Amino acid sequence: YFETEVLKNAWRILVKSYINDQSKVALDTLCVYLAQLPRMHREQVDEFMEQVKSADLSDYELAVREVKNFCKRAAYYQALNSWVPEINKGNYDAVVVKMMELAAKDFEQPDMGMDYFKDVSKRYLGEKGSRHDLVPTGLPLDAHWGGGLGVKEIGLVVGPTGRGKTAMMLNMAYAALNDKRNVLYVTCELSEAELSSRMDKIVMNALRGLEMFQLGDLVQALKAMQTELVDKHFYIKVYPAGGLTVEELYSFVRSLEAQRSIKFDVIFVDYLGEMKLPAAEREDLRYKYLVTALRGIAWRLETRIWTAHQSTKGSHRSPVLLEDSIADSSGILKPVDMAFTMAASHPEFIAGFQRLCIIKNRFGPTNVMEVMRFIGKSFRFTSGSLDELRLEARKVESEMESNIYGGGSNPSEVNGSRPKN
Repeated sequence: YFETEVLKNAWRILVKSYINDQSKVALDTLCVYLAQLPRMHREQVDEFMEQVKSADLSDYELAVREVKNFCKRAAYYQALNSWVPEINKGNYDAVVVKMMELAAKDFEQPDMGMDYFKDVSKRYLGEKGSRHDLVPTGLPLDAHWGGGLGVKEIGLVVGPTGRGKTAMMLNMAYAALNDKRNVLYVTCELSEAELSSRMDKIVMNALRGLEMFQLGDLVQALKAMQTELVDKHFYIKVYPAGGLTVEELYSFVRSLEAQRSIKFDVIFVDYLGEMKLPAAEREDLRYKYLVTALRGIAWRLETRIWTAHQSTKGSHRSPVLLEDSIADSSGILKPVDMAFTMAASHPEFIAGFQRLCIIKNRFGPTNVMEVMRFIGKSFRFTSGSLDELRLEARKVESEMESNIYGGGSNPSEVNGSRPKN
């Protein structure tokens, strides 16, 4: 990386001496070593000595600038060498992302960690990157983990098939948007049109209290909401099932952020079971590696990620799900910062209720339960109570018994609020 032969040789001598003897070489001794090298002219060595003597080595700004330039050149040289195979493969997006990372990197200010004594104000005054910069979920669970998901953190929603995980995450996405955050929703299951339609119902019910509405009403509401949010964005991106990799997701986010000049505050990935699993020495480790890689993306993008996964077979009849109810791998839970389950007995589910239970929480208690009610026509989750849940579940049970012994209506039509994933 050095521009002249004398600097290259001086660097080699200094490094060799420091590694072998753990000592620094004096300038005079260094010049003697240099003069003994073949093809090194005495005039070059003398000029080198004069330059070093005349340099103000106490000048901190000069030293920082030179180190910065050296590190930047080294980083770009190494990147250029590594890009050749990617270009040959046609992976141009990966090259563009790496270029953006290098261009944004601050070579003068490396992350040296936190000084426990000196950085006390940084820890408590809500500087960017601390747990004070939280994106709320809009759920009562926020009270138990400090208010929401923080920068570089990942959260997990666990529940049976068809019990409303997508609906739950769309409600959480609306809460983030309502908190004036940029939101990205990535799905490997539903179409953009279907997700947008469900979000329309959530928005219209939250803003206008409507369950049925006309297109004109929706357009007016969205215009008013966009004005209120002041240039905040909600993007939806669809990938084919089983085709999305973690690196492809990272590349897409970086490209979108660069093209639209935005920074996503929270990303929803719907869901783990539809992503492409990484290779692993054991099958049960593949999901753990996948979640760990997603957590790595949260760190690299300095954002927050919510994702979802299925619970074990037969869990759809359990009123409460705990940490042993996660399908495929118990290791899924280890990399996440917070996780909660969605569960209900069959009558409770028919009545439109769900029990949310915290099964992982780095910032507060676990095994905390909150009751939510799902209103199917508006696609919204609202807070409920245990007494209300029991009362409505008993009504459903009575209706079901009536159907068995005396005929009657379909119990799934009791209140029209059956959740759909």
